[in-house]
Amino acid sequence: MKAGRNQQVIRRLIDAVSDNDKDRILSFFSDDSVYHHPQGSKAIGQEAIWHIIAGVEDQVEQVDWQLDHLQETEAGSVLTEGRVRHLINGDWREFAVKGEFEIRGSKVTQWH
Repeated sequence: MKAGRNQQVIRRLIDAVSDNDKDRILSFFSDDSVYHHPQGSKAIGQEAIWHIIAGVEDQVEQVDWQLDHLQETEAGSVLTEGRVRHLINGDWREFAVKGEFEIRGSKVTQWH
């Protein structure tokens, strides 16, 4: 596999989340993808993952996801660190975020 290919998948996913584009967001996930929510729950499949993401996306006016670090491991997993800013009622709120993404082909199969 070409070095950095999985990083590009994640960059495009982050762009889709920032654009709040449901169809583009879901196109990055397989039917059996698993999203592990930081608070312990998990969602399996595109629609279940969208339900989690929409819980935020539907409440904000704008999303700005900035990557500070992006690294692809030898095994092909992608590790991210950064900030997500949400515009809510005209005010920006910022949150630190970290993620680990496992990818098969061009689809995210696990998001931790």
